[in-house]
Amino acid sequence: MKMLLIFCISLLVTAIPTPTGAHQRDENLVSLIIENSDSGRVIPPTIHGVILETNINRGDDGGLYAELIYNRAFQEKDRSLDGWSTFGEASTTLTKNHPLHSTLPVQLRFSITIPSFSTSGIRNGGFYGINLTAQNYTTSFFYRASAGAFVFGD
Repeated sequence: MKMLLIFCISLLVTAIPTPTGAHQRDENLVSLIIENSDSGRVIPPTIHGVILETNINRGDDGGLYAELIYNRAFQEKDRSLDGWSTFGEASTTLTKNHPLHSTLPVQLRFSITIPSFSTSGIRNGGFYGINLTAQNYTTSFFYRASAGAFVFGD
């Protein structure tokens, strides 16, 4: 079973470990893919302002709060996987083993449950989508393979 730990994500839409070919069956490729098939919602220019009421429209979380990824560092009070989902033959769990830094003690443990040539990965849809405009974005995330696994990333 191959395992991958995601530690800190500043802009991650989808991370996909996939086998790279028949001659490299035991190797996984880590990719970052932006899914842009849905153009999202049109916001009329007459709408402005923010509701700062707890849990109404997430006015501060994803609004005034400037990050694009929902639950990006797993620091929610209940330490949940809210905002994250898996696809393919994969599972996720949260762990505090070997944190990247003491300020980010929780990380996502991603496991490919059935090794195959199909795509498996994790997905985060942001706050009702991720608003991307025509500009350059810088993204970074940290990953570490479990002992005995080989992971290749760009």
